[in-house]
Amino acid sequence: MRKLALVFTLIVIAFAFAACDSYVASNQDTGFTYIHASFTLSIAPVRDDLLASFEYIHEMDYYEVRGFLRGERLVIWADVPLYNFAVVDLSHDFADDAFIYFINSTHGEVDLLLPGQAFVVNNYIVMGSFPWSGFTFTDANNERHYFAMVQDQSDSDNHFNIWPIEVVK
Repeated sequence: MRKLALVFTLIVIAFAFAACDSYVASNQDTGFTYIHASFTLSIAPVRDDLLASFEYIHEMDYYEVRGFLRGERLVIWADVPLYNFAVVDLSHDFADDAFIYFINSTHGEVDLLLPGQAFVVNNYIVMGSFPWSGFTFTDANNERHYFAMVQDQSDSDNHFNIWPIEVVK
């Protein structure tokens, strides 16, 4: 139990240091917004008024990934084009005292998610404290980014956060 608490503390510290790079995260009334030097990503629970603000909506059913029919509906969007966007099923392990992520599979692939468009994940299920899924995309500079979708465990009104992660290929 003590080892697990130490590992969890190290993970939180690692994410805090990663956020000190060119990343700023903010919690807004509409959800969680992640600001990077070259793009801004947002994630929020689906609301009719929020969906009405988008020109086009791409969708996937998370049932494909976990097999549960009762989950959250989340919407993801950005302020720049996201190329080869996909939801990813993650696994993780410890190696050399580091927490590492692997991609098991990809789902709901979209060649191009433009500003003004959104990606809705239906029946999204969170399983435990560690992130088991996320999304990936390539930016305009052809750089691949990976994010974990994490349920917010605080008392805030926001339900989900997104964290940048490194993936072992």
